[in-house]
Order: sequence, then structure tokens, then C-alpha cells
Amino acid sequence: FTITNSEEAQNVYTSLKRGNIQFCIFNQTSDTSFTLQPPQQKCDDGWDRLLQLLPNDECCYVLYNFDYISESDGVKRSKLIMINWVPSKAKLRSKMLAAVYVKGMKTKFESWGGSIFTCVDAGGIESLDRNDIEKRITSRCTVK
Repeated sequence: FTITNSEEAQNVYTSLKRGNIQFCIFNQTSDTSFTLQPPQQKCDDGWDRLLQLLPNDECCYVLYNFDYISESDGVKRSKLIMINWVPSKAKLRSKMLAAVYVKGMKTKFESWGGSIFTCVDAGGIESLDRNDIEKRITSRCTVK
């Protein structure tokens, strides 16, 4: 597979890691190609904005800078997560390709530096409850 505008995508990934960008979406444009959509800047309603931008009938990958409050010390923290968006209305071939490429996409992103804390597989908006994902993140975090 390929990521079109790979250099730009790598720069966006770096900005995500630094916390300058809230999220970006990679749409599948062919059987083996993914295109970066314009990245979204940090804002208070970033999660709601993401949910509005997810396509109803196309698979995509999302990198999201997830902000949360640490349970152990009450400090605001952020983790980079990846969402494998596979809506029920997507074509079967697209769903199969999304499943095949998810590990390769994660590896590609991480080869640009840093790591993705967790990958969330979602087939509908109900799979992306912000509180559930925050619990998933905080249950794996320890601060001493």
C-alpha cells in the first residue's frame, strides 16, 4: 500500500505527536492507496468534530490526539490513538482491505517516530463513545 503525499503525512504525524494537531483522517482512495485529508487543529470539541467528519459508507484510518485527565494525579495528558473506521455501509471489499492494512498502517505511522498508544476498531458511532475510550486509555496508564 502507499500513502499519497507521504512527506506531508509524515509532517502531520510529527505535529500530532507534538500536540499541535487534534486529528487527521486517511481515506482509502484505491485498493492500495490512502490519502491524507486536511488535518484538524486542536479545539475543545475535537471529538464531536471527528464523529461528524467520519464517512458513513467508506473505511478510513484516523490518528487522534486524545486528551484525558490522569486518574492518579489529576494532570491533563494526551495519548495518540488510531481508529480503524469500518462502517457497516462500506463495501465488502473496502472492509476487507481495511482489515488487511490496519497493522501495516500502524507500523508505517510508527516508523515515522513515536508510538500509537492503542488502536480502536469501530464499525459505527456507538463504538466511539468518548468515555469508553478514555477508560480504555486510563486503565492502561500508570503514573508513579
